[in-house]
Amino acid sequence: YKPQHIQRAVQPLTVNASIGYVKTRMQFEVPMHPRWGQVIEQVSPINGAVRRDVHELVGGFPDLDNAEDASYWNMVRALSVGVEPQPGDTPTCVYMLTPGNHLHSQQDKFAHAPEDRDRFEPPQTGAAAEARRTAEREALTSIRRRIEARLALRDSMPAWLEASTALNHVGLMFKAI
Repeated sequence: YKPQHIQRAVQPLTVNASIGYVKTRMQFEVPMHPRWGQVIEQVSPINGAVRRDVHELVGGFPDLDNAEDASYWNMVRALSVGVEPQPGDTPTCVYMLTPGNHLHSQQDKFAHAPEDRDRFEPPQTGAAAEARRTAEREALTSIRRRIEARLALRDSMPAWLEASTALNHVGLMFKAI
């Protein structure tokens, strides 16, 4: 992490109760196609800060063999308003290449355009794809139940959660799986 990371990631959460998460810009240690850089910034956990109650409502990272980080961030974004990195923002963290990490094992793919990904990895199909969809459906069903339980108890809703909008987003995500 760069010295300004914690302050840039946490400060918006401390001054605005309606913000549920913050994402910052990343720096990469290997050649990176610009669109892959944007995708990785969107789903990586290292450049984000999430309110504890948002994280708890989402249920943490789903138990998936692949792309659990993307599923997590899709749910966080569906349930809360956040601060996204903007063009020209200074990176606050560095995604380092270390033997065996995600970046190391896929650096050839990330150097090329996303539409060329099938050259480097087969698309997820069959049992693995169905297991992913099942896990995502279960996670969304659990989120829906937690939101409905808060509404039923007339619990005070956090500023970052507008329940009817969140339930609508969860429903749309469930249909998309």
